[in-house]
Amino acid sequence: MVIKKWLPCSMWDFTGLQDWINEQAAAGYALMAWPGVWDIGRISFQEDPTARTARYRLEPIDDRIWEQERNELYAQSSWTFITKIHKLYAVYRCDDPEVPELYADPETLSLTFKKLIKRQWIDMIFAFLWVGYWMRDVIVDLFTAPALIPLQLILSTEILLPLYLIMIVGISAFLIRTIQRLIRLRRLRKQLALGVLPKAGKRRYQEICDNWSALVMFLCAVYLVVLGISGDMHTQYLESREEWDFPHVALEELVSENTELRMYNDQELLFSDKFKHSALVPEQYETAQGAMATLIDGTELEYRLYIDYFRTESPAVAELVYCGKIAERQRELEEYRKNWEENASTLHINEPNAYDYVRQEALDDSVLDDLYVFTYQFSDREHPNVHYVGRYNEQVFTMMCTGGIDGEAALEILTQRLATEQ
Repeated sequence: MVIKKWLPCSMWDFTGLQDWINEQAAAGYALMAWPGVWDIGRISFQEDPTARTARYRLEPIDDRIWEQERNELYAQSSWTFITKIHKLYAVYRCDDPEVPELYADPETLSLTFKKLIKRQWIDMIFAFLWVGYWMRDVIVDLFTAPALIPLQLILSTEILLPLYLIMIVGISAFLIRTIQRLIRLRRLRKQLALGVLPKAGKRRYQEICDNWSALVMFLCAVYLVVLGISGDMHTQYLESREEWDFPHVALEELVSENTELRMYNDQELLFSDKFKHSALVPEQYETAQGAMATLIDGTELEYRLYIDYFRTESPAVAELVYCGKIAERQRELEEYRKNWEENASTLHINEPNAYDYVRQEALDDSVLDDLYVFTYQFSDREHPNVHYVGRYNEQVFTMMCTGGIDGEAALEILTQRLATEQ
């Protein structure tokens, strides 16, 4: 009959693990295979009356290349290989009480830890490298565009904040556990080298707590990621302009009376208008307007006007959003420029320098607290694109004007309405 028992010892508690397995044997339970990747702290034992007189001993796995030869050699001395405890220890069993111990003294046993500890050093280095690779995007943002990190957290507080906390706690626990294991094994080896067999540690079921905590955090992270990807928690699609309950500018206000407009639909604008919210930014609007304009002389121009609006909980939060939006636009423009240059030889043969970045600068405004403007132009277009990022108290906006729209006129109207809204 198979019986599963909860493991009370930590993996680095060499003496405690060995004592616990021998206690189970004395009670008539023989150790079976140790759980592998999906170890949740439940260890399988088989009812076996012969186990009452058996001895179990652990040995560090120092060299897996000669593992089979070592097991055969030990078997000749009546020590049978049973299983491996992860990549740390091999477990051997002997049923003959007259057979000598695997190691006659602690000093000899300490020598077997040398390669295991070396492997732990390598594992720790790889753990840090793995964490660095997995978090490479966050690390890059931290050094190249640090304002993007608080922007993301602010705009999706309920999802990203707990997700970041889970990530930080999980990664910290993983690294701390790796370092702890190395320190404890080195300490154990030193004690053995002095001829002292360390006492067993307290039985706190540490492995079980760690495994279940990791499982709970993983499930919470998966739930938050799915929630964030689906957008159901915060995103509401706006069906008409009547739902734009925020200070904005209508495209029709920026053209002359004799200009004929054919307004674009959502498909022509590539995305739908959206309303989002978070704890720190309860109002977030993403809107787009576009039209084909026919001037009085018959000339046709394409007009597009994109406005994003954010009402935050305080001016301090608004300032973070403002700085984040500037950094976000800087990155987008730089990535667009690099992409254009990389594909100029194949996709843009006739226009290798079509993307001409003009300038970016902070401007003084008599009403707005902060104002930043990006101006850039495609060589195959007649008019430049103008992208504003502005802040007024707890309100932040971005506005992009393309196709010859008078950006200054649009900014003046929007600024007046922001002040009125306040």
